[in-house]
Amino acid sequence: MRRKRRQGIKKPDNGVSGVKEDTSGTDVANESLLESGENGENENKEDKADKPAELIPAAKTRISPVDLIVKIILLLMTLVCMAGILYSVLENNPFGGGEDGASVPAQSVQPAETVITVNAVAVEPETMTQTVKLNGDVSSRSEISLYADTAGKLVSYTVSVGSTVEQGDVVAYVDPSKPGASYSVNPVRSTIAGTIISLPYARGDTLSLTSPVATVGNLDDLQIIAYASEKYASVLKVGASAKVSLVAYPERTFYAYVSQVSPVVDLSSRSIEIRMNISPVRREIKPGMFAGITLVTRQISNAKIVPKTALRSYDNKTVVYLVDSENHARRVEVSTGLSNDTHIQIVSGVEFGDIVITSGSVTDGTAVRIAGEDVSSGEGSG
Repeated sequence: MRRKRRQGIKKPDNGVSGVKEDTSGTDVANESLLESGENGENENKEDKADKPAELIPAAKTRISPVDLIVKIILLLMTLVCMAGILYSVLENNPFGGGEDGASVPAQSVQPAETVITVNAVAVEPETMTQTVKLNGDVSSRSEISLYADTAGKLVSYTVSVGSTVEQGDVVAYVDPSKPGASYSVNPVRSTIAGTIISLPYARGDTLSLTSPVATVGNLDDLQIIAYASEKYASVLKVGASAKVSLVAYPERTFYAYVSQVSPVVDLSSRSIEIRMNISPVRREIKPGMFAGITLVTRQISNAKIVPKTALRSYDNKTVVYLVDSENHARRVEVSTGLSNDTHIQIVSGVEFGDIVITSGSVTDGTAVRIAGEDVSSGEGSG
């Protein structure tokens, strides 16, 4: 069509007559250009048709100001987080440079050693005392009971508890009369000089020949009677000392010593009777008072003594933990001897001057600090 149209266009006359312009070559060139243009357009269309959709640029969309601000904020937050992470990595980098700029190997950085605060005591020569706790009653050593010569009814007492009597003084009267037979009253006399300790009966009571009408004793000659289990038979000895506490005087301590140990064991109670003298005699102590007794059964001088709380059990062995020169706990096996309520004797395993840990959760090698003392923790420098 284009060719036909181009051929139908007449060339304007240029004023030269008789000369016909040769336009064949020009027409051929123009036709070639037209054909190449058409072919190029067709090829571009085919390429666009064959090209994947994702490679074809999408139409530009307009971004709102709000979306732009949000994107900028998110970008800034991301940059801040990355900067923080980078700073943390650089701070904790075990390969960071030292003071001279050289890198420090990671293995040279040692973690801080945990230090445990403990209580401890030094082992010094002490006297080890083994004791036994008993209960007893205060009584008069010269205490006796008075009996009537005949059975009958108690008519009256002529004394009261606490009264002082002399030997031969009348303390009571007993009427031996029976229905149908009247007799004169019989006096009951004291056989010793002393103080009336007990008047167990009341007027009108019927007494037998074995009924104690009264008890008389010497308050200046007191003793304590106690009973110990037969398991202590081997350690109960005359002369052993004791500390005595009385309910009436809870803040005071009295002293006594064993004066007599029964040679037999009571069959009913399986116990041994012991008698102790109070020294010195105290007027405030009264017969009949209850006494708490701490009796010393064994005593050793220059012994290695530690609190019982220092003993531990490890692998079925008795051990203690010592504080060494570098302030670390060291476990040692020990053997023990005498003991009391709070302390125990160490026979072997420790020496005088050793520092024994009495409380604190430690194991062998634990770094320790003794409470109340400025002791080096034993931490080694890298």
